[in-house]
Amino acid sequence: MNVFYLPSWYPSASNPLYGIFNYEQVRMVAHHNPEGRMGVAVWGQGDDPYLLWSGQPVRSLRKWIATSCEPSEVHEGNIRTYFSPQFIWTRKVRAGNLPAIIRAVEQSFLRFRQEVGEIQIMHVMSAYPGALIAGYLASKYSVPFVTTVHMSPFPFSEFLDKKGRMRPFLAKPLAGSARLLAVSRASERQIRSHGFTKVDTLVNPVDDRFFSRVKNTRTA
Repeated sequence: MNVFYLPSWYPSASNPLYGIFNYEQVRMVAHHNPEGRMGVAVWGQGDDPYLLWSGQPVRSLRKWIATSCEPSEVHEGNIRTYFSPQFIWTRKVRAGNLPAIIRAVEQSFLRFRQEVGEIQIMHVMSAYPGALIAGYLASKYSVPFVTTVHMSPFPFSEFLDKKGRMRPFLAKPLAGSARLLAVSRASERQIRSHGFTKVDTLVNPVDDRFFSRVKNTRTA
């Protein structure tokens, strides 16, 4: 199976722990599916050179001038990581550069499809902005997607209107997911409370090689 991942959070050189659980899950799936091909779209999420802050205008301008947005690709076993960087800023201005990010991820999607053949499914890891990007690709290329929701509490207040309803720009792609995957029973209940019904719980994987059983020798 060819799977295209859209992680909203993913480690980078400047932020190696950012979304590390997404990175580890991709590698776990790749390890247990050696015949499959995994494509990962990275667009600069959590990577300091691409984050432009309104409170740091001079530093942000220097980044804009000095930082390259040249795409690159890394192969690691049956994982292909496509780095198509775009600058990211406040969502209040052109949705945080989301239109350019969508175009960049689309090119990564097409590159992966060209290299490995048809893509069976997309996996969004963390709802925003990954689900919005996947919703666009799904409608254009007819590839289904699932969304793992890490947001807690669900949803963040910024995604709710004054009446406590989820804003349509996020609600629509989440409703378009083939399944929503919660990482705990409590999270599943929160997601269902907003009217979503196609929800399952799939907890984050744990590498048990880091742990070993120790016999309890203490007596009462």
